[in-house]
Amino acid sequence: MDDNHELLTRIRIQEEHIPVETIRSEWNKLKIRRRSRNRRRVLYSLTSAAACLILYFTGLSFQKDIIPIVDHQDLLSRLDSINTDASDRIRLIANGKVIASSRNNATIIQQQDGSLIFDRNRRIDAATVRVNHLQLVVPKGKRSTVTWADGTKARINSDTKLAFPASFGVEQRDLYVNGEIYLEAAHNDSWPMVVHTPSLDVKVLGTTFNVTAYQTDGFTDVTLVSGSVDILSDSSQPVRLVPGDCCHAEYGQQSVRQVNTYDYTCWTDHIMKLDETPLPTILTRLSRYYDVEIVYRKEISTIRYVGKLDLARGIEHVLYNLSLTTPISYTLSNNQHILTIN
Repeated sequence: MDDNHELLTRIRIQEEHIPVETIRSEWNKLKIRRRSRNRRRVLYSLTSAAACLILYFTGLSFQKDIIPIVDHQDLLSRLDSINTDASDRIRLIANGKVIASSRNNATIIQQQDGSLIFDRNRRIDAATVRVNHLQLVVPKGKRSTVTWADGTKARINSDTKLAFPASFGVEQRDLYVNGEIYLEAAHNDSWPMVVHTPSLDVKVLGTTFNVTAYQTDGFTDVTLVSGSVDILSDSSQPVRLVPGDCCHAEYGQQSVRQVNTYDYTCWTDHIMKLDETPLPTILTRLSRYYDVEIVYRKEISTIRYVGKLDLARGIEHVLYNLSLTTPISYTLSNNQHILTIN
């Protein structure tokens, strides 16, 4: 409307002195200017829409690349609060709820798409587990295995609690352990693995090692089978382990010595190695392995053993072998959940 008014004003000013050719020329210029303005409006609209789309997808990409800030101590505290005796099932927990459980020695396999195969036949889609971390609870008498998509494999001993990122291997390779695990860590220079325990952390690029970190025991052992790891703690400088080293942490102090690593990893073969091992230590391990409560007299707590026990043959066979070398007797309750040693 402004253009039309401008043209009419110019016509009135010049009145009868304007030739017809001039009027036609002015009208054509007006049409050209209006088409130009329309094209600019369309171009501006398209440009704005494109900018919005770019910002939208950039936002999605940015959100995808965000690595959540994790409070390691909070995760360890939450693990500690979980009672392994609350169930005789292996439990997978998300947001405080059990999303899968099994009475078997369940295996968990992470697929490339982030989904999980639980106990060989149950699939848990990644989209259904909208949490940062999952908790795996292995009660006494059970053992489990977790294999992640990057090739890292963990064998998990009885009475152990493990937390791991739901997107393990995608810029996050942190594990949280209260118990015992044997790890074969896939090599990754870009994203080193860190295993967090109540007393220390273990940083590794790719290696095989055992971590014993039952909080109720009051000590932590990290035994390196192959590769190298760094022991990190608030109480000392980082310590680099070489194969055959065992780092023992207790009462805020650390020590490193060379050991026979199989003495610490033989539990994966259902063997318990004994090297002047006190009877109370043996009974604690048997209680976890077989899920039995063991009661014994203080007088026999000074007895020590050398040798090995074949745990796969059952608790009665193990107790019989112990009784052959020391004057002890034992009684199993009818339901075989309470063991009394005299």
